[in-house]
Amino acid sequence: MFDKYTTVNGIRVKLNPYSEARFKSLRLVNDEISAWIGDNQEKTINDIPADLKEKWWKTKAEILWTPDSPFTDGFFSNEDFEAGILKDSEDNFIIKRLYI
Repeated sequence: MFDKYTTVNGIRVKLNPYSEARFKSLRLVNDEISAWIGDNQEKTINDIPADLKEKWWKTKAEILWTPDSPFTDGFFSNEDFEAGILKDSEDNFIIKRLYI
């Protein structure tokens, strides 16, 4: 379904294998995002503070990927951050859990 490696904003990352511990960590991040959305229902995705997006993206990336070189400061705050690749990685990870 997915290659073992992908490149995100010029950094090669290895897609981490599924583990229940990683799944639980990912679920905690998603619960935090859901709580923020629940508390801010009138806001749009564009209203989410940049520092929160950066924190959530970084945490998810650390769960899902192992980079060949460290992520640089501001990597996740860059407006060019390829969040779609992170989402695809997350979807692939969750699908693996459904089929074990």
